[in-house]
Amino acid sequence: MFSSCKSFENTIQRNDNDITGYTPYGARARDEFDVMTDFFAHNGNGITMFVLILPRRHSSVLHPDVLREALRLESILTSNFTMLSSDGKHENYQEFCTNFCQINEPFVQFAIT
Repeated sequence: MFSSCKSFENTIQRNDNDITGYTPYGARARDEFDVMTDFFAHNGNGITMFVLILPRRHSSVLHPDVLREALRLESILTSNFTMLSSDGKHENYQEFCTNFCQINEPFVQFAIT
């Protein structure tokens, strides 16, 4: 019974997610994190998404088959991946991106050559 009550209490308590909670005060990482959030947070917290690509059949991600698949995935994510905007409109990457929208372009150019 006690366990059930505590579980319920955990669901209604506010959860503060402080990413810097385990970093010592005065650490350079805190300053770098502050600079990054000031730079990327155009209107609130910045949105960052990373995709880790690991080869299954080949020993390197530089294999042409893996690069082709990564390029296809990049194209799908930038054109078909949508997010709900603050005004309730579904926007794809090209529409909601405000900073560094061409950050994947060096990879695209490398993959197509």
